[in-house]
This record gives sequence, C-alpha cells and structure tokens, in this order.
Amino acid sequence: MLQPFTREPDYLTKLEDGTVKQLNPFSGTEVWTVAGRGNRPMGIQRPDPMPLDPAQHGRHCPFCEHRYLETPPEKSRVVQHEDGHRETIYRTMAEDLFATTAEFRRVPNLFEILSYPYWHLNYGYELPTRVAERKAAYLGSVAGRQHVLGWPGTS
Repeated sequence: MLQPFTREPDYLTKLEDGTVKQLNPFSGTEVWTVAGRGNRPMGIQRPDPMPLDPAQHGRHCPFCEHRYLETPPEKSRVVQHEDGHRETIYRTMAEDLFATTAEFRRVPNLFEILSYPYWHLNYGYELPTRVAERKAAYLGSVAGRQHVLGWPGTS
C-alpha cells in the first residue's frame, strides 16, 4: 500500500525580520533566535551596595518620580489622591508626567522578545487604532517627541 507523502518539517526557518526558528528533529524542541536580542545590556558592573542618600529621594532609579523621562512612555499609572482613593490614569502625555506622583507605573517591556516589527513583517499585524492614535498623539506633542527621541533606549 502506498503511504501518503508527508513533508518534512523545516528544521531551520529564517523569517522576514531576521528571526531564526530551529526545530530539533529528535526532541521536537523549538528555539527562536531573535535578531538583536543579544544586544540588551549585559555585563554591567554594579558598584558595591551603599545606603541610599536621602537627598536623592525620588531620583534613585529610572522608575522614581523625578526620573519619569528615563523610561519609555508609560501605558498607565496608579495615583493616590489626598482622600486616600486610588485611580488608574491611562495615556498620560509627556507634558503631564510630573503633574501627579505615581504609586505604580506600567511601562512597555524594555527588552521584548518578539517586537512589533516581528509580528508586522511575519504576520501582517497592524497596531490597533487606539494604540496608533496614542502613538500619534504622544509623538505629536513637542514634549512627547523630545521624550521619545531623548530616551536612552533610542540611542
């Protein structure tokens, strides 16, 4: 009896954005090597731990309230009002970043594994309208554009 033809899987596939997918023929394990993934900061020498300087309160790290411009544009923030209730604020423009103090901030992944270009080039993904509008509004403001162009992750 004739056996139906079955195509062998692609053990090595290079996608449009440079991502390489490797399939182990013995175990079936799939490994993705994403272009540029190895460029994230590694091997950073850290100074010996020291007590925090009270004069630097609010400036200790890029997530602190005096250093909001050192992260990519935030997705949302939680603020606590004087009466104690908390509110989640979405789409904060660069001009308004320092108008409130965030108890918690949600920022984009600084080192995503699969970036927008991956999904766009390989699967035709398009930004949802609300996200595209947010991007246009943020970049359309002088402060927003300066924030994005001046952010350390863009150099």
